Amino acid sequence: MLRTGLVVNRSRVTWTGSSYLRRYATAIAAVAIAAALEPVVGSAPGFPLFFVAVALASWHGGLGPGLVAGLSSIAVITGWMQTSPELGRETVRFVALCLVATATGGLAESRRRILDSSREAATRVSRLREITAALSGALTRDQVADAVGQRVLGALDAGVGIVGLVEDDGRALRVLRVVGLPTTVDEPARLRSLGDDEPSPLAEAVRSRVPVLVASEKDELVRGPHLGGEMAAQIVLPLVLEDRAIGVLAVGWRDRVELDADEIAFLTTIATLCAQAMERARLYEIEQDARRQAEWASRMKDEFLATISHELRTPLTAMLGWARLLREGQLDESKVGRAIETIERNTKVQAQLVEDVLDVSRIINGKLRLDLRPLDPRGVVEAAMAVVRPTADAKGIHLLATLENEPFAVSGDPDRLQQVVWNLLSNATRFTPEGGTVEVRVEHVGSRARISVRDTGQGISPAFLPFVFDRFRQADGSSTRVHGGLGLGLAIVRHLVELHGGSVRAESAGEGRGSLFEVELPVVQAKAVPLPVEDHRPVDPSALDGLRILVVDDDVESLDVLTAVLVQFGAQVKGSASAREALEDVQSFRPDVLLSDIAMPGEDGYSLIRRVRSLSPERGGEIPAAAITAFATDEDRVRALSAGYQTHLPKPFEPSTLAAVVTDLARRPLRRAPVATS
Repeated sequence: MLRTGLVVNRSRVTWTGSSYLRRYATAIAAVAIAAALEPVVGSAPGFPLFFVAVALASWHGGLGPGLVAGLSSIAVITGWMQTSPELGRETVRFVALCLVATATGGLAESRRRILDSSREAATRVSRLREITAALSGALTRDQVADAVGQRVLGALDAGVGIVGLVEDDGRALRVLRVVGLPTTVDEPARLRSLGDDEPSPLAEAVRSRVPVLVASEKDELVRGPHLGGEMAAQIVLPLVLEDRAIGVLAVGWRDRVELDADEIAFLTTIATLCAQAMERARLYEIEQDARRQAEWASRMKDEFLATISHELRTPLTAMLGWARLLREGQLDESKVGRAIETIERNTKVQAQLVEDVLDVSRIINGKLRLDLRPLDPRGVVEAAMAVVRPTADAKGIHLLATLENEPFAVSGDPDRLQQVVWNLLSNATRFTPEGGTVEVRVEHVGSRARISVRDTGQGISPAFLPFVFDRFRQADGSSTRVHGGLGLGLAIVRHLVELHGGSVRAESAGEGRGSLFEVELPVVQAKAVPLPVEDHRPVDPSALDGLRILVVDDDVESLDVLTAVLVQFGAQVKGSASAREALEDVQSFRPDVLLSDIAMPGEDGYSLIRRVRSLSPERGGEIPAAAITAFATDEDRVRALSAGYQTHLPKPFEPSTLAAVVTDLARRPLRRAPVATS
């Protein structure tokens, strides 16, 4: 059989060996039959019968058998039939018979070529249909590669095939499938360089975006030894999409010697189908990945909402219960103190939860800002430990510290770095059982400062360790979990550390074997600025004596508690429930300090302060003012200061903090309008 087109064309008969003899024997037999029929037909000199014999021999066997039949006919006519030969006449007869043989043989050959072409076209259409069906059923790129290996190469009757995709960076080719070669020659998923100096046909096809023919085994061994060097004919087809090579399809036959233009064109069509299938598969994979991400995000959102609901409702239950008991007067003196302590503690827990959520929002929106300055990390650690120590002491946890002896500095935001250490210490304290140990170490290692927190707690499972810094991820998110929290603390830690140009890592030998968190920050050659010292001394109960304070808040309960706190410190307080009412009170009450909420119906606190600042100094236009609001982001603070407030105090806050803010405002050198006399 002779291969034609791209597959074995079994419709074409090639005369080789015994077939070659048979067609010439057929020609002689046709002449013999014509000679035998001559006496029966009786046509003198029998020439028409030999015309028929030559025509049949040419039609069946081609020009060669036709010419042999013509010579045999002349020999029979002049010899066996004892016809006296005449040179001119026999020459004319021979020429006529040759013409018949040539014309008939040409017609037969044309007919065979037409039939072969139609069969080859039908075969190619059938193969294209088969290949298209195989590729259309593949959803992923691996499935496309499998379809090429199992169906496409089989349809092409190829012995060897390689399917590869260009990596996203365009520098390498990832081989997805190798068919017909030993695994030692090339392994799936192996990368191939696509550099300009790479001599392989695979790289050349990607660079040129045109098919690359490998005509001989010798040529193959020189240009592409990774394909095996065993094929007599090979072609590497680029998978081109929108004038961009996204991969290659290498095809090899072990018994082929050349490929004609039609074959190359057909192979290029197949490569185009493969490229389109790969692109569809890529888009499908992107869509599936996006779907999985969306489903994961939806699950995380639902879990987070359920978790935050639990974390908020739990302290609210304790607060509401104790508050109800206090109101009904059913508690003795010892339990009154416990109730107040519980309410205060849970209020702080809720405030911290809200602050964590706000921090995550700032991180996601890229609005978290740092106030960087040179500072000694040892002071940061000591300040964080002072906050965590009461909790550790209550659980019987040994809180230890090993600090570097020599001072050194890092560039950091003191509040945010303290938040990092506090989160790590709180996390370690939460997951360490009673009697355990939490150790903090600060070291100066080369050009880096290392802060490590090691605990003897429950540890981290190897499966969860890679996700320990992800937002909303918790090792145990079930309703039976032992430890609470939103799963935000470590995510905030990682982001804050990275904003400082540092890195953080987690390490654990497994569940029940403790954990280690290490933060590394770059050391700077500068003198550390001392941390700001918070004044925890109790505020003088008469700190606000004589001050006239106007409080504006549409929430009656907030207005009542603010009034009560300020009166406790000796202030004269007037409350206003709206911006319109407050503007009138500014001119009639003539306060020394204005405290206003922001979110109010009708007219908000921003509008109020702008209208106050538009007044003349004599009418109260320069009254010191503070925005007291639940809008607690950095943007809210900037907006409040820009509108005309001197300070921004986010809710909730300690009474002592409020008194300190009012005292500070009252001391500012602002002109105040004289009190009107009646």
